[in-house]
Amino acid sequence: MEIETLDLLDGIIVSLARTAREAAEAAARELGEPAVATAFELSAL
Repeated sequence: MEIETLDLLDGIIVSLARTAREAAEAAARELGEPAVATAFELSAL
């Protein structure tokens, strides 16, 4: 694969991970359960 393709895929993955994190934070606030957001932290990125 070309570098540009890999960069594009990396960007898509990071974007999806951020969206999942934002959704988890919203769910955690709504449910009053901080552990929901903790499970989606982006500490490995």
